[in-house]
Amino acid sequence: MRNIKQRDVQLNGQTRKIETGVGTAFVTINDDEDGPFEVFVNISRAGSDVQADAEAIGRLLSLIFRMPDGMTGLERAEEVIHQLKDIGGSRPTEDVRSVPDGVAKALKMHIGVDDGTDTAM
Repeated sequence: MRNIKQRDVQLNGQTRKIETGVGTAFVTINDDEDGPFEVFVNISRAGSDVQADAEAIGRLLSLIFRMPDGMTGLERAEEVIHQLKDIGGSRPTEDVRSVPDGVAKALKMHIGVDDGTDTAM
């Protein structure tokens, strides 16, 4: 993968705890100078299908944030939020409809977007 931005030795970020219908998700978002750079999503026990899906979401988002295409990290984050928010699952909570929706909410908080649709986490 030639054109993918390479990771620095150290990045700064935050981890948010998001309650979902399938368990507590810990969403870590690390930034580089351009904004979000990588995402890690941990939920449930290692080896479970839920954790596998959560890891896949994190890996794909990290790839999106590292791809060259002229968009800033913040622009990419806004597009990712648009795509993931409000995806429904079979076990929604009062505030989070699914794991992807929870990741979108964590990303919105991370970049400071408030469209008035989120309630307390």
